[in-house]
Amino acid sequence: MSIVSSILSDLHDPFKDQLPAQPNTTEGQDFLRQLSNTEQPDPSQKGTRALWYPLAKVYPQKMKTRGKYPNGYPEGAVVHFTAGVDGTGALEQGIVNGFSYFLITRDGTVWQAAPLDEWGFHAGPSTYPGLGNGISPKLVGIEMCTAGIVDPQPVVAGQAPMFKQWYERDPRKYLSAAEVRYSVKKDNIHSGYYHIYTPAQEHSLVGLLLWLKSNNPGVFSFDHVLGHDEICVPPGRKVDPGAALTMSMPEFRAFLKTQGPV
Repeated sequence: MSIVSSILSDLHDPFKDQLPAQPNTTEGQDFLRQLSNTEQPDPSQKGTRALWYPLAKVYPQKMKTRGKYPNGYPEGAVVHFTAGVDGTGALEQGIVNGFSYFLITRDGTVWQAAPLDEWGFHAGPSTYPGLGNGISPKLVGIEMCTAGIVDPQPVVAGQAPMFKQWYERDPRKYLSAAEVRYSVKKDNIHSGYYHIYTPAQEHSLVGLLLWLKSNNPGVFSFDHVLGHDEICVPPGRKVDPGAALTMSMPEFRAFLKTQGPV
């Protein structure tokens, strides 16, 4: 039994036996290592310091950017979730709101709508040691399509537990336990029920981050791959990625360092 599973066994939660527990570090790293052991693009074959990710689909309408990154390239990335919007609707919404970011949809498709030397808003009020205040001009945003925090519904005898997305009114579209992860408070993760990223999304996220590093290793740092929940001002304003990701953000950074150049 994992450490988190042991903790969950002590909680009075009607769903704890029917949900995947938040994996511990070893379990999470094994899972992501399996995902990342497939072929990824080699920047040496595409030209170094490329401004477009070779495995991304390019969105026909550019997202709004505000200027050039100080080093001509992002120093890291912020992992987000869309909290409801799936597919390219999340790009369209971002364009309307004046944002800019990568998007990874539920099937693992990566979308890019601006070159990598131009920054755009995605983080809002934010701060992080060594980066100062206002993170958007320094780190690129990566939005992951998922519902975010979900609400467990009253238990009905003989029926599987269901979880309501904040925007969903049709009970037939509520999420099943297989699509949800519960976590206690841990590192960046706020306790609660999260709509999980799909394996395809996590595979694409790892591949994108490894490429961003190898494409410009002198600028991009795994130490600056951060969760929105780690940088938001005030603290607690945002909860993404939380337990939507297989492991906590400190564990994820450590994992990335085992996969690519530091």
